[in-house]
Amino acid sequence: MDGAATAAGESTYQSSCAACHGADGAGVLPGVPGLTATNGSLAFADEELVKRTAEGFQSPGHRWRCHRGAANRV
Repeated sequence: MDGAATAAGESTYQSSCAACHGADGAGVLPGVPGLTATNGSLAFADEELVKRTAEGFQSPGHRWRCHRGAANRV
């Protein structure tokens, strides 16, 4: 991944995800999963992660729903 794509992804994460998942991805709100576990929310193929980010999703057992369309801003 080139530097521009990395910077765009970081910017999108900070503006769309960090409020709930935290700047370090550990999760800051009750019920919001952390993103740092090797078998956690990011343990999917890239295609599935892009799909989930673009369409929005709710993890089983969690009351929070990730917002639709964040991937479209990258």
